[in-house]
Formats: sequence, C-alpha cells, structure tokens
Amino acid sequence: MTNDTAGSDRWRTAGLVVAVFAVVGVGLGLTGLVGLSWVKSRVGGGAFGMGQVVTTLAFLQSAVVTLLIGPTVGGIVGAILGRDATPGGARDGAFAAGVGSFFGFYVLAGLALFLMSLALGGGDGGGGANLGDLVVPVVQAGVPTALVGAGAALLGSRF
Repeated sequence: MTNDTAGSDRWRTAGLVVAVFAVVGVGLGLTGLVGLSWVKSRVGGGAFGMGQVVTTLAFLQSAVVTLLIGPTVGGIVGAILGRDATPGGARDGAFAAGVGSFFGFYVLAGLALFLMSLALGGGDGGGGANLGDLVVPVVQAGVPTALVGAGAALLGSRF
C-alpha cells in the first residue's frame, strides 16, 4: 500500500466517522424535538410565563446532553476503529477517529440543536433559549470529543 492510498483511507475513514456523528445527531435532534414538544404541550403557557421557563430549562438540559454525547460517540467509534486497525495502523485509526470525531461532533451538535430548537418556536412566543449562546460551549466540546475518539482508537488497537 502506498502512502497515497493510506492517506486516502484515513480521510475516507474520518468521513465515515463524521457520517456516524451526523446520523446520531439527527436521531438525537428528532428525539429531543419530540420530548421538548411534549414538555411544551404539558406545561402550556402556565401562570406568569412559567411554561416558557420550564420549556427553556428542558431545552438547556437537552443541549447539555448533546454536549455530553459527543465524547460518548467518539469513544465508541474510536474503540471500534482501533480494534479493527492493522497492527501498524494504530496511528491511522487514531487520526481518523480524532479528526472524524472533531468535525463530526460539530455536525452532530448543529443538527441536534437545530432540530430541538424547532420545539421552541410556535404561536405562544416560543422559548427563551438562544442558539447563539451555545456556540462557545459547542466549540469547546469538540476538543475533548476529538481527544476521546483518538484515545479510544489507540486503546482499541491494543485488544
């Protein structure tokens, strides 16, 4: 195998990792949309706007879950890539898992948070959450997600 082919395989594998994150992001976002819509329907407008407060708190909790799911997905995908790596391919697996987890996390978070935010809109004034407020935590969470993906691939290559 030439270096050109090995490099191409690394990037193709990283693309697969990004695709896995995208699928998880859609699933997480749609599930969050269903859950937040249910919360919104249960609390309604509420007295003194408490329904909006409860819905916003539920959205923020869902946003935290989105941040936490990144390293989880990165670890699982990384361990699988590492386990399947050839003995000399541990670095390639770690590279693909790390890079794929880094960029994949942003795809996951963008899709999930966008889909969940759809529950905040609507006729009764929506919610008080601002997606712009989540930019900094999402950007910061990409780094540990990448480290977990790469580290799990290195660990997986040992088994």
